[in-house]
Amino acid sequence: MNFIYSTNIRKGEKLFIPMNDLVSEYKRNKNKINKAIFKVINSGNFTLGEEVELFEKEFANFCGCKYAAGVGSGTSALHLSLIACGIGQGDEVITVPNTDIPTAMSISHVGAKIIFVDVDYDTFNIDTSQLEQKITKFTKAIIPVHIFGLPADMTEINRIAKKYNLKIIEDAALATGAEVNGIKVGSLGDVGCFSLAPNKILGAYGDAGVITTNKKNIADKIKISSNYGHSLKMNERKYGVGKKGITKWELLEEGYNERLDTLQASILRVKLSMLKLNIKKRIDLANNYTKYLSQKIKKQKYSNNFKHVYRAYPCFVKKKNYISKKLSEKGISTNSYYTPPLHLQPVYKRLGLKKGSFPVSEELSKELICLPIYPSLSKLNQEYIINNFNIKIIIEHLCNLLSDGQ
Repeated sequence: MNFIYSTNIRKGEKLFIPMNDLVSEYKRNKNKINKAIFKVINSGNFTLGEEVELFEKEFANFCGCKYAAGVGSGTSALHLSLIACGIGQGDEVITVPNTDIPTAMSISHVGAKIIFVDVDYDTFNIDTSQLEQKITKFTKAIIPVHIFGLPADMTEINRIAKKYNLKIIEDAALATGAEVNGIKVGSLGDVGCFSLAPNKILGAYGDAGVITTNKKNIADKIKISSNYGHSLKMNERKYGVGKKGITKWELLEEGYNERLDTLQASILRVKLSMLKLNIKKRIDLANNYTKYLSQKIKKQKYSNNFKHVYRAYPCFVKKKNYISKKLSEKGISTNSYYTPPLHLQPVYKRLGLKKGSFPVSEELSKELICLPIYPSLSKLNQEYIINNFNIKIIIEHLCNLLSDGQ
């Protein structure tokens, strides 16, 4: 990669590089996507249509699982999975504080107690060495979060879960296509929960989600719960009309309206067919960042048996707000997540956790900055990001040396 240290990559134009570029993605595939959308519109089948069933089969196959169930969002996936695993009032569920609120609030919404465990300094994923000390007689499940597309240490998590007879519910919202030892996330626990929101690795054009599992009873339970509690006979994707006529109206529980829309399923099927190529593009971009960004920047570390799919490219730097501001002045978008972590947010004041409770999560959240990474990010624009980021880091380092009198 030849670096040109210039602020005018596009002469006479004001450059803006977003964190994600959904419009370009659509323009490249508009014929296929439009065809899929109009097929659904012309069918008149907008709820639990054939496209949902086809997407579920294709996504299960992609993940190497026996079953998949489309739901309304990644949040719904977590909530319904906890219910399907029998988690409820008085139970405890272990997860991490450096995640978005759906991971934690799903635990609260089923009446269980949130138990946080700190993260590993290198991977930013759950620190499995701290897991066992948090397990009590009330612990029923672990929700590992595959942060930014890097899988958690599922081998060790499975060992611990088996020892204590715990359920594993993978929060794979950011990690569609990621792998451990060649096995995709979503098939490494009892249930895999995926967000298919527009900005995710596989994204719909609105809210959407999906769960994966190898256990038929869990898949069936989620399909029933997500469709108001209707029996599976009424859940045949025919909106109450089976192949042999009107089906019996049968309600098994007070469920939820958390179904995957047929329109979104049709779009997801098109995008799923391109997912392997898009993941490869993300990995190639990430490899460029890793190779060419200053070695003074802390990055995630992981072994070769993990496949990182890079929903985001995280870096850890001092004075991240200053650096983010300077990059913004150059037209480069950045983002920062989980600052401060969940245990320090007002909503979880009730847990009684203070600063210092999870020192690694707290330290890394202060330094976290994510750079743009998406399949249509051009080589030229990535060079521009790298050059400007490196310059800001070098200047900051020199200023620190001067202030220290070196």
